[in-house]
Amino acid sequence: MTLTRQRQPGSGLPDPAQVTALLLVQSPAWTNPAHDPALLALAAVLDAQVIGPLLPRTGR
Repeated sequence: MTLTRQRQPGSGLPDPAQVTALLLVQSPAWTNPAHDPALLALAAVLDAQVIGPLLPRTGR
């Protein structure tokens, strides 16, 4: 897998048919704790596997 930075939002996205994996990251430095429930709901819908412990945060 190769991670690349997009020059503009939405640019350079792969063909959805070629996507075989998705990495969801909980980043305290980038996101407000108020968004944690949405992240966890998305992970549940995708039947995601946790590869590291979730960080306990306030604001949920």
